[in-house]
Amino acid sequence: MAHRVKLSVRKTTRCGSALILTALAMIPLLAMVAFAVDWGRMCLTKSELQRAADSAAMAGAWELRDAKAPASRLSSSAALSAARRAAQDYSSKNTSMGNPLKLQDSDIQIGYLADPRKPGGALDTSDPERFNAVRVRVRRDAESNGAVPMFFARVLGKAEAESKATATAAFIGNVAGFKKPIGEGGEGPYLPMLPFALDLDTWKSAVNGVGPDEWKWDPDQNKFVAGSDGVPEFNLYPQDTGSAANRGIVKIGTNTPDTPHVARQILNGVSMQDWEFHNGSLTFDENGEIFLEGTPGLRATFQNELSAIRGQGRIVPIFSKVEGNGNNAIYTIVEWAGIRIIEVELTGNDKRVNCPGRRGDCRRGRPRGPERQKQIRQFTSLAGPVAPIFAIKP
Repeated sequence: MAHRVKLSVRKTTRCGSALILTALAMIPLLAMVAFAVDWGRMCLTKSELQRAADSAAMAGAWELRDAKAPASRLSSSAALSAARRAAQDYSSKNTSMGNPLKLQDSDIQIGYLADPRKPGGALDTSDPERFNAVRVRVRRDAESNGAVPMFFARVLGKAEAESKATATAAFIGNVAGFKKPIGEGGEGPYLPMLPFALDLDTWKSAVNGVGPDEWKWDPDQNKFVAGSDGVPEFNLYPQDTGSAANRGIVKIGTNTPDTPHVARQILNGVSMQDWEFHNGSLTFDENGEIFLEGTPGLRATFQNELSAIRGQGRIVPIFSKVEGNGNNAIYTIVEWAGIRIIEVELTGNDKRVNCPGRRGDCRRGRPRGPERQKQIRQFTSLAGPVAPIFAIKP
């Protein structure tokens, strides 16, 4: 007789275990959410602070450069105050969480930066006359602009956090010369330099406020118009200073500056091929001088080319003396200046090429010693002959 064996399985009740596991998992999940949301807020705040720092430093450096220009006649202390006001003004134009970002006086440093291309370099504050850099720190903490409030991190005991951003902007006030970019070939990029020399006395008189003031810049029309703006003009056209080639064409890129060559340099500037004539460099020697051969006069042929670049920035060499006459003239170049042509008339008896004596000032003084080599401008595509501003982040 067969026997049947009956197996029984005991059922185990596990009610509520999933709920317990979910509750335990919520703690790290909330921590990750807090990290993601609040970290995103901190990243956004950091970018807002950096944007404000960049704009404040740039504005301060531009104002410092303008305030230190010869025609400004501001004292060193007034120039520093103007730079600080500009930095604070532009910082407040930026916001974080809808609130303007204010700069404390202690967050603005103004000094001399020997090499603007090296981020984080120490600022020398010993000589205000040499100051060329503005460094700002925009922060959100208990003392300035308020700390950044946290959301989910409050659960973990973190109610707020601090954030800051730093930027440095500097300009090169002493340009010892220009070098061909490494590895560049062909025609471009061009350095916007005119092959015309201007005498030092005329340039100094203009930047010191001596001369006619008959033109001004109209920002609405984006061009120069008749009127006074407090900045005198000077005439680039040759005048009698005792030499038959007192102001004329200097030989840049060639020994025979014919009309097409000069016309091309007026419109476009010095090309890569022109640099080969000067072994890739136009820089001052240890005495702060460079010698260029010249030919006399400005030709009426260039009326159209000069008119075409009205209002555009250009660099011109400034000479202290000229020896020899005609095609045998030798110019002693001691400075580079930034100019903008505002009026051209090369026909009739009243010949003139008028330029303002302040806008675009590119160099003042002669760099000497080890600083000279640091301030050789290696251009890539220079927009205009102004002191370059470098925005530097730490």
